[in-house]
Amino acid sequence: PILKPFLRVLGFFGNVLATPVSTGAKNQLWAAVSPEAKSGEFYHPVGVAGKVSNNSRDQGHEEDIWKWTEKELEGHG
Repeated sequence: PILKPFLRVLGFFGNVLATPVSTGAKNQLWAAVSPEAKSGEFYHPVGVAGKVSNNSRDQGHEEDIWKWTEKELEGHG
């Protein structure tokens, strides 16, 4: 009973801030097959170009993440 108002508010913000799976999947499919999609760009659903942060363009940070990912995936493929 005490959680009911909290869950109602959480559900409201979840609907406002979150993307449903069906819409998220459409965006991934669009990015995979659309000739308009550009490598390295960020897109909101569906196919709307978004602004990327400066951190996402940091070459050193990019290399660190790539190395970390390779290390984490070692032995899994």
